[in-house]
Amino acid sequence: MSAITPVLSSPLVVASAALRQPLVQAEPATGSEDSGVGVSAGTRVSLSVARQSVVYPKPSLPQRSTEWAARSDDSLSRQIESNVQAGASLAQRFKGLGGALLTQFARTGEDYAQTLAFNVDRRQGLDAQLQGLREGAAEVTLQLKTRAGQSVELRMSSLGSGGADGVSGLQVQMSSQGPLGSSERQALGRLAEGLDKALAGLVQDGGPELALQDVLGFDRSQFASLRLEMKVPPGEGPQRSFSLQLGERENRLALKTENGEVNLRLDNAGTLANAAPAQRQAAIARQLRAVDEAGARGHADDATVALFKSAFAQMHGAALESAQANAPGTRAAPLHLAPALAARTQELVSGLADFEASFSSDASRLNDDGVLTEKSHTDYRLSQKTEVVQRRPGDVRVQQVLDMQLKATLMQARNGGMLIPGEGNYDVTQIDDRQTQRTTIEAVAGELVRAARDTDSQQRTHWKRLEQHRAVEQRSTPQQEHRTELLI
Repeated sequence: MSAITPVLSSPLVVASAALRQPLVQAEPATGSEDSGVGVSAGTRVSLSVARQSVVYPKPSLPQRSTEWAARSDDSLSRQIESNVQAGASLAQRFKGLGGALLTQFARTGEDYAQTLAFNVDRRQGLDAQLQGLREGAAEVTLQLKTRAGQSVELRMSSLGSGGADGVSGLQVQMSSQGPLGSSERQALGRLAEGLDKALAGLVQDGGPELALQDVLGFDRSQFASLRLEMKVPPGEGPQRSFSLQLGERENRLALKTENGEVNLRLDNAGTLANAAPAQRQAAIARQLRAVDEAGARGHADDATVALFKSAFAQMHGAALESAQANAPGTRAAPLHLAPALAARTQELVSGLADFEASFSSDASRLNDDGVLTEKSHTDYRLSQKTEVVQRRPGDVRVQQVLDMQLKATLMQARNGGMLIPGEGNYDVTQIDDRQTQRTTIEAVAGELVRAARDTDSQQRTHWKRLEQHRAVEQRSTPQQEHRTELLI
């Protein structure tokens, strides 16, 4: 009668059992009486897996709460709470709040500060968490300096749930270095509505718009300067940053969005900038048409071009008029010319203040099927500079130079198909344009002897066809032109 092999004769089975950490219990093997077959001595092993219950301690969750930094029974606190409850967007949180701060300060002359914070950890210091609201927050700052030398500052900060430890909230502050007179406070109050309009345009959900007329027209007889700034972190909207600086000698504007950037500097004290409104508006319209042409040629981002045009028109309109009409001591000394000669000279220049302006943008275009077919980068610069040399009251030489530069790079798929830059099979168009216009006016003994405008233009377009990132075909088409226009 043959022997039966023991149950765990294989080393693999033994190893597997060992890895499962069994409890092993060996018993002597006996034969089966029912089978009638004798069983030789062997080993029978029974396996059972040990069970061990693991108990993890329940983490101690921080106690979170909603906290006010100060008493919240005033009208501004109620407006803060109402704005926060209205929604999480910047447009909802900042709505009417800046104007309310200015209005209250104009009425009381007292500093004000308040914070509403959510998800505050009670186990940590409240002050540190409230201060942290300004780190990584969307923030608006308005600073004014009075002609008496006092500084006034308004701040608003909004932090969403992305803050440290999930703390979010809204923080406002209104303060001054010293007491303001009644006229200064009244001028500050008149700025309230304009501030709200400006902020509503900048933070609107569909993308920024410039509504700056009332801010640009601030009372320069009471305030020497104004500075309005805004920063917006990614994820809060297409805006990135905004800065408006209005002073006695110059005005500046800078705006960044996710698709482009706009910059403008305006000279307030130009001798020949005090043109009649009709002449100034006609000059603004000419420049805006030139901007449209450049934007179309360079395939610039439409929203960035619109912002640039709006900034240019508003800064040359309300900002310049306010600076010239209300700010004492900002006007340059007038030309010592006979009235007829001064008027004639003024008519022959642009009527705009000297300036430096620029925009850059990145744009993408889709075909009819919604597929990316083109990408472009555009840089545009426009400037005006005026030089006036007067030797004697009747002798004067004026030269005004208007300079325009356009650089653009276009990447385009062939036949309106899909653009895949990584494959290197597309067309590249590079644009390099420049136009310089010089207006020269000369008067001797009170009489105009020369007035002419010279214009030099050049356009250069370079095209190349890429196959696997290598240029297999290319051509350039330069164009140049010079013309002279006699003005008298």
